[in-house]
Amino acid sequence: MEHIKYTIESLADINIHQGVTKDDISYFEIKEKNCVNAFDAISSSGDDRRVDEYNRLEDFDELIEELIQAGAKNWAIKLCIDKFQCINKSVSHRQGREYAVIIHNLCELKQLPMAEEVLEIALKNDFSKNVSEFKCYEWLGIAASSKKRLNNKTLGLEIFKKAENSADQTLIDGTRTQEGSFTDFNSLAASIADEDFLGDKNYAKKVYQKAENLAESFKDFLALGQSYGYSLGDKNLARKAFEKAEKLAKRSSDKKWLAESVAKKAYLGDSVWEKQLLEKKKKKKKKENKLKIMGYQINCIDGVFEEGKLALAVLQDYCSKNECTFNELKEIFPDEVQGDKDYIKQKIGGNTGVFDTLAEAKDREDYFALLDPITIKDATIVVSTCWGERNLPLFIEKAEAIGYTISLVAIEES
Repeated sequence: MEHIKYTIESLADINIHQGVTKDDISYFEIKEKNCVNAFDAISSSGDDRRVDEYNRLEDFDELIEELIQAGAKNWAIKLCIDKFQCINKSVSHRQGREYAVIIHNLCELKQLPMAEEVLEIALKNDFSKNVSEFKCYEWLGIAASSKKRLNNKTLGLEIFKKAENSADQTLIDGTRTQEGSFTDFNSLAASIADEDFLGDKNYAKKVYQKAENLAESFKDFLALGQSYGYSLGDKNLARKAFEKAEKLAKRSSDKKWLAESVAKKAYLGDSVWEKQLLEKKKKKKKKENKLKIMGYQINCIDGVFEEGKLALAVLQDYCSKNECTFNELKEIFPDEVQGDKDYIKQKIGGNTGVFDTLAEAKDREDYFALLDPITIKDATIVVSTCWGERNLPLFIEKAEAIGYTISLVAIEES
């Protein structure tokens, strides 16, 4: 840790407050103290600790950005080092992302040798027991290859290959299996193809093929068609993926999303097909409108459930029959099924994830079933109540993938 150690020692003799007003110094000192002390004071365990660590590390990022904007370069470097030391003690499943953010900030501060050393140390970590091992390597591959960061394409390629190997394996009950994830491969291929990162279209195409081999649903093939068109610029592959998506389209909303995608020039640019799909969507909508939806039935659970309570019913049943940890349940019902994957920090209505810890959601009664907490192996969770036409079909797909059969209970209007 030569560069990092040298910087710690040298900063002791440098005025880190240079260029900052007295009032701002006092403000930043309080925030700095709170960042470090709050992280060291974390007493929770398991997944509650991971959430707490994530929030505290985000506090570091906000302060570093403020210091950079204030022109306090040396102080910002010191905070990068402080955060780095916290990450090394962290159990967060987002370690790779946190290292990548430090590398980004250090590059912005023109500290390339230090950024390279952070990456070198990060790569010595054993991410194999982390359910997000693949994402750790993908983030580090982006940091290494990005033109705005280290711009080391050779090292970036090596790291992306580590991510690919990890995506080939999914952590289930502590053992590694050869069963990758469509989402993992699709995300990785997009990063590899991106001209701002590795920009290797040929390698990306091979990784996309792995994603296609795992694609099963309308949503999968829709995303794949968008990726082929946008990331690879291959309209033929995009069309074939969209054709498979059309065969799997079950709802009028599916036809609408597909029509929007085939029409976009970045994906395919086929306005004729768009019109055909919209016409089919109208016919399907008319048929759907003849039905008055009363609720949903689940094959192994008594009762009829409205859309806002369907997810709660499924998770209550599943968790009562299966011992699982927070992370294992996230593997089955990932956040993006409900909404934006960065929901925890965005704190906006609707983007809640399928579920969250009770501690994290306790002040969000409008978005979670707080009166129906579920105790699992290492946490107490609450389920989102924010469901509708756009995201509920995605949840149903995940539920049916683990053995549930869910059907609409409807009556036909005269």
